[in-house]
Amino acid sequence: MVPLKYWLLRLCRRATPKTLINFMLDRGIYLKPGGETSRPQEVAALYLECMARNGLNLKGSAVCVVGYGGSYGIGIHLLAAGASRVILQDPYAPPKRWRNRQIPAELMARYFRQEKGQWIPDSDKLVLRHEELSLYAERNPESVDFVVSRSTFEHVSNVQGLVTPCWQVLRPGGARNPHY
Repeated sequence: MVPLKYWLLRLCRRATPKTLINFMLDRGIYLKPGGETSRPQEVAALYLECMARNGLNLKGSAVCVVGYGGSYGIGIHLLAAGASRVILQDPYAPPKRWRNRQIPAELMARYFRQEKGQWIPDSDKLVLRHEELSLYAERNPESVDFVVSRSTFEHVSNVQGLVTPCWQVLRPGGARNPHY
C-alpha cells in the first residue's frame, strides 16, 4: 500500500504550475530530479554494468532513454561509452539549459555544434524527442537495440501504455531495462 503522504505530495505536484516545478527541480528545492538528470555519468555506468551482467554490449548500439529529464548528460555519456546513437525521449521535460551548461564544453563539442550561442545536437548521434513514446514508436518501430529508463515508470498513470511502445521500438533481439 502506497502511503497517503506520497499521494498527497503527488497531487500537490500535479496541481503546481509547470514553471514552478521546473524551477524547483533545477535547483533541487524539495523535488529531486531523476538520476539521468542529476547524475548522468553514474546512471550511464549503471546501465553499462547491467548490460554486461546480461552479456550485452553497448558498442555500436542505438539506445532510447525513456524519461531523460531534460539533461543531455545521459546521452553524452552513453555515446562516449560506445553507443552509435541515443534517442532522449521525454514528453514533459524540455532541455534544461541550466543543467546542460554544467556539461564541459569539450564533451558537448563531440556530439553538438554551436549555432548562435546554442548547442545543437548532431542528429546522427543524439536525437531529442519531446513526445509520447507511443508516437515515436509508431514512426520508428524496431529502431533501437536498448530501451533504458530510471525513475520514470512510477510517475506514469498508464504503465502498460508506456511498456508497450518500449517493446515496439526495440529491434528483434533488443533489450529493455526499465527501472522503477
